[in-house]
Amino acid sequence: MTDRIVTREYQDPLDLIWLHCAQQLGIQVMRDDEVFASWDGESTLRLGTDSLDPDDSVAQLVLHELCHGLVEGQEAFRKADWGLNQEPPRPRLHEFATLRVQASLCDRYGLRRLLAATTVFREYYDLLPVDALGEVAAEPQLENLRPLKPGEDQLAIGLAKGALARFSSSSWQSAILRALEQTRKIFDVVRDVAGPDSVWCS
Repeated sequence: MTDRIVTREYQDPLDLIWLHCAQQLGIQVMRDDEVFASWDGESTLRLGTDSLDPDDSVAQLVLHELCHGLVEGQEAFRKADWGLNQEPPRPRLHEFATLRVQASLCDRYGLRRLLAATTVFREYYDLLPVDALGEVAAEPQLENLRPLKPGEDQLAIGLAKGALARFSSSSWQSAILRALEQTRKIFDVVRDVAGPDSVWCS
């Protein structure tokens, strides 16, 4: 290979779409080996690198954090990690609500699998019914999460419905829906050539 001057760099198309979406919302995304995902309560969202699973993507992580913001509401934008660094059970309950919002928004464009959740909470995400705001099975089999407490799922549904109601009149709506629409266009092209083990075959 001959030496040459490199003036451009390759960037993943989905990364570009969701980094631009975040930028439109006043959020700067930075990569940081010391975290998995962390919001500083001001303007910076830090995403890990080596800690990501093979089926994770920047797009999916950005969307998930935006959904956290929707669930927690405007006041949470000024709190580190959306104000979720508190004692249980609040973080878990609000995580469930965030997963429901994420699935509901993705379902509008058929992207629930491509932009699926990560970490141990993926187990709950995968249990969500076709209607992302419906209840999961009465006694779901959870291997990595403790069993659902009575009424816990209903509380998560209520939080998710409130977040989606706010989203319908939110200044974030246009940017997020446009990013989802753009993601769908790329999905339609790539899924026909992706291998059976690829996330694009969702």
